Amino acid sequence: MLTFREFYEICEGKKPDTPPHAVPGTVNRDSSGTLTYTLQSYEGPARKPSKKEVDKLVVRQSGGKKVKKHAKKVAKEIKKIS
Repeated sequence: MLTFREFYEICEGKKPDTPPHAVPGTVNRDSSGTLTYTLQSYEGPARKPSKKEVDKLVVRQSGGKKVKKHAKKVAKEIKKIS
C-alpha cells in the first residue's frame, strides 16, 4: 500500500511508479496493493573487488589526493608561521 506522500510524489512526477531495478513491463499491482515484478540481472563483476580496488575507487571519487595535498600545504604554512 502506498503512503499518501508516495502517492503525491508519483502524481507530481517526482517519483517513478516502478521500482528502480524492475524489468520494464513486468510490474503488476494487485487489487490488494501487492506489487510484483521481475528484477534485472546483475551485470557487475562475478568476483568480490579487492580492498585495494575499493580504496582506489573511493579515493578517486572523494578527491582524496587533493585533500591530502592541501593538508600538507596548510601544515607547511603553519610551520612557517610558528
